[in-house]
Amino acid sequence: MKKTRQAKWEACRYCIFRGIEPVFRSGKRKCLEKHMVKCKLAHEQEQAAQSAAPSLAREVESLKNLCADLASRVKVLELKRDRYYVQRNAFWEKLSPKLCWKRAKENVKRAIRAMLLTFKPKPWRTCKYEWLEDFYKIGNPELHDILSLALWPVLQEDGNYKTVLRGPHSTDLYHMFKRVWGKTHMSDLTFYEEAIEELGLPEQFQNKRLFTKLNEEFVRILSKFQRTQVRATHKRLPQGIVALCRVWDKMYPIAEDVFSLSTSLGPNEILKSENATPPDPPQKE
Repeated sequence: MKKTRQAKWEACRYCIFRGIEPVFRSGKRKCLEKHMVKCKLAHEQEQAAQSAAPSLAREVESLKNLCADLASRVKVLELKRDRYYVQRNAFWEKLSPKLCWKRAKENVKRAIRAMLLTFKPKPWRTCKYEWLEDFYKIGNPELHDILSLALWPVLQEDGNYKTVLRGPHSTDLYHMFKRVWGKTHMSDLTFYEEAIEELGLPEQFQNKRLFTKLNEEFVRILSKFQRTQVRATHKRLPQGIVALCRVWDKMYPIAEDVFSLSTSLGPNEILKSENATPPDPPQKE
């Protein structure tokens, strides 16, 4: 008698795990095993996706928080940058003549540093110190040269090419002198020699005999002004301020490129190189 095969129907257990309806059933073992291999791979992929979803969500949330934190930091830096430019410009624009004179040594040092940074070598002149002496007479200055370097932040030329104080200025020389030097505190020029030494300039700039002579001359003419009790009139000048007026008439604002470079940093920063100078703030549209 011919034997007949009895089919044993079984269901795919992975379809049951996955909750798939209808569940695959087969009486042929080979077909069932083939289906179970595919269903097992699909089941493992689904389990991996379900376990990765929470970690992926946490990572996305962490990245969102990080982006928000970085955006807030960038905003703070932008505000600090804008505040820096505002404070820097406000300091140089609102600097009073009296405070400017108190910063005379720092003004001289900053102006000389800016001059050296504007130097461009030429085939006929490669030494920046020779150029500094020939062009600006730092080592052999006259009295008006020293005063111009000490007061450069507050000096400008008016429409008649006369040197006046920046801001709401007056052509009354007595009034301008009083705004700078006052009438009670005696000043001198010792700051100039100290500035030259602190800058470490070569010996050719350290002319102590000349500096002493100019200092004595300045003290003499300033003391005359401070003893003068009468304001200048439109007719004649008081004798006590004539000498100081002659010096003031020779004073001058520094070059525009030197002025721009000198005011490119805040009052407590030091000009070191062209790369150390921050650019102007970007123009907002």
